[in-house]
Amino acid sequence: MRYFLAFVLLAFMAQPVAAQTPVTDAQAQKFYETCSQNRDARMSAETQNTFCKCSSIGYRNSITQEDLQDLAKGVGQDARNAMNKLVLELYAPCMEFPIRDMVYNKCTKDAFQAGKKLCGCMATKMARYISERAKGELATILKANPNVYDPLDAITGSASYATQEKRIVLQCIQGK
Repeated sequence: MRYFLAFVLLAFMAQPVAAQTPVTDAQAQKFYETCSQNRDARMSAETQNTFCKCSSIGYRNSITQEDLQDLAKGVGQDARNAMNKLVLELYAPCMEFPIRDMVYNKCTKDAFQAGKKLCGCMATKMARYISERAKGELATILKANPNVYDPLDAITGSASYATQEKRIVLQCIQGK
């Protein structure tokens, strides 16, 4: 995802425009295409496609030409604010999809004896948790460290994620 975010900085430089000018449908389509072509090994191709569709909707609805101009600067507070907006408005609402894959794959690799049912339970419940909490969790993470570039690593490395994962493991083992 880190490489994808770097590409966004370069690929979507906008021309000077008036305040709060929405991105075009063509820009949103290009965003989707770029996202889906830059494979992230942490998720399946199908999941990445779903993630890219979801985040391209956020791109179309939340990102402005001014945000793209700020991203193109690459450094400074405006660029950082625009990057954090991407994290919160594009990626946070869509993180449940890669999280489901990541949890399932980790479970089946690390605890292959647990079986697909347990791993499926964990993946589904963690995805639901992230769906409900990602934006708030990432906002908290960004307040503590405004220089986060990979929202998946940031959220899966958080103490609250680890705590929730332990709770969910117990729930799934108990069949709840």
